Amino acid sequence: MHRDRKIRLAVLVSVVVLLGAAVFVYQKMDNARVDPPPSLPAALTAQQMPADDETTAPETITANPGVTPSATKPLTPSELATAAEPTLPIGGRKWRIGISAGHGGRTGAHIGSDPNTGIWEDDLNLDVALAVNEAFQARGFETLMNRTTDVWIKKDPKIAMFRAFNPDVLLEFHFNTYEGVENPTGLEVYYYTERPGQKEMAELLAARAGAALGGKFKAVGDAEDPFYVCTRFTIGLLVECAYMDQKSDLQRLDTAAERQAFANACVDAVAEYLNSL
Repeated sequence: MHRDRKIRLAVLVSVVVLLGAAVFVYQKMDNARVDPPPSLPAALTAQQMPADDETTAPETITANPGVTPSATKPLTPSELATAAEPTLPIGGRKWRIGISAGHGGRTGAHIGSDPNTGIWEDDLNLDVALAVNEAFQARGFETLMNRTTDVWIKKDPKIAMFRAFNPDVLLEFHFNTYEGVENPTGLEVYYYTERPGQKEMAELLAARAGAALGGKFKAVGDAEDPFYVCTRFTIGLLVECAYMDQKSDLQRLDTAAERQAFANACVDAVAEYLNSL
């Protein structure tokens, strides 16, 4: 009986030793195993992966070749014909441009005896603003419009919307009317004299856009009762594109091509001003 106990003990010891050896070998093999890295989809390239803001290369806005005139004086016709929009460094973000189409919802001026026909300022403002918005976007700016259809947005919600967007420049487009005997014509750009920079931007925009239209143009400063757009934003300008009750004036923006030329001139002026800061 004593002999059987020794045999059982020896067998038990052997089993324990074998189990310990097996566990040791398994752990060694598990530690040595290396899972292959997951493969990236073939469509994912380095260009598609987001870069850190501080390492993002500045974007540029290019234009037609030519010379860059001064942003502080009106341009001569020859300068306007050859002027280039300067390369615009925008760093970690794009320049933001607010574009406001005046009125909406049949609240603007109207030409004609029947409100269902004739010409509404609301429509003219929107046509121009849409062309300007497209031109800015095509040149790399970030934009926000107050409306893209014939709706009326009250002043306070409109101001709040644009303030949340925080534009570098805000442009509001209108068409003028005049019932007097002087029959005025031409583009007018209104600015607030108490806002530094608005005068320079207004003069440059008036010169560029006015030359594109081929008519009269002027920048008009106001210190007493300026338009809200001029006082609520650092660079906020109100643009009266033409006198809608003067047929010869209105015809300067009659076609899509003419509105596009006007829009491109607006982009040229804004880009040059921002690049001079």
